[in-house]
Amino acid sequence: MGEQLGRPVRVRVSSWRPQLVQDVILPTQPVRVGEDDAIERLREQYLSERQGQIPASFRNPVLWTGCAMEVSSADLTAAGQLRWRDASGPSVGSATVSGARAEIAWSGGTPPAHGRYVLWRGDGREIADIAVDQGTVVIKVADQVRCWFWVAVEPAAADSVDPTGSQAIARFDWQLLPGAILPELSRRNDHWRNGRAQRLDLPVDFRDVAGSYIGPVLLVDRISGWAIGSNIEQAPVSPLAR
Repeated sequence: MGEQLGRPVRVRVSSWRPQLVQDVILPTQPVRVGEDDAIERLREQYLSERQGQIPASFRNPVLWTGCAMEVSSADLTAAGQLRWRDASGPSVGSATVSGARAEIAWSGGTPPAHGRYVLWRGDGREIADIAVDQGTVVIKVADQVRCWFWVAVEPAAADSVDPTGSQAIARFDWQLLPGAILPELSRRNDHWRNGRAQRLDLPVDFRDVAGSYIGPVLLVDRISGWAIGSNIEQAPVSPLAR
C-alpha cells in the first residue's frame, strides 16, 4: 500500500508556435484614398523578409516535456532505490532513475494523449503518481518530494553556430511575455541531453493556497528576433473535480 499522496495539481501545455518578438519602427504617413501607399508596401516587404529569417530550430522544432522528482538523500538511504511502474500499459514515455532523482520524458511539445506512471521507493511505498489524459498532466506526490514540470527545445544543428561570430551572449534564452509570473524556484537545465537542448524546469506547487502560474513561456533567439512559445498553466485540482 502506498502512503497518502498530497493534493493533485493539473498542468496544461498549449501547442508551440513561432512568433516575432523583436520590435521595429517603420515610418508612417497619412495617405489619401486611392493614392499609392509606399509605406504599406515597405511594411509588407519587411514582414516577408522577417518570415524568411525564422531559424531552423523553430520551423520544425524538436520539443520535449516531462516531470522530474527528487527525494532527500536520507529518505533514499532508508528506503532503497527508486523505481517506476508504467500503469498505463504500453510505454508512451521515457522513465529514468538516477540516485535520488526520477524523471519522465515525452517527445513532442505537449504530453501524450494518455498514460499513468507511478514512482515507488525501494520499500514498496508509492511516492508519486503522474496521470496524463488528452495532454493534461495531473501530478500527485508524497510529502517531502520535490517536483518540477519541464519543457525543452533542441536547437537545430544549423543554429548551433553564432553567425555573428560573437560568443559574448548565448543565442537562445528563456523569457516570459510582460505580465507573466515565473515561479521563484524555476531553473534552467543546460546539461540535459548532454547540453544539446534548452530546458526550463518549472516547480510544481502542491500547497492548497498555491497560486496558478500561466505562461506564455518563450525560447527566444536573440540573433533573429524570433521565438517559439507555449502557454503553460498550473493550478491545484479542485476537490469537486477529482
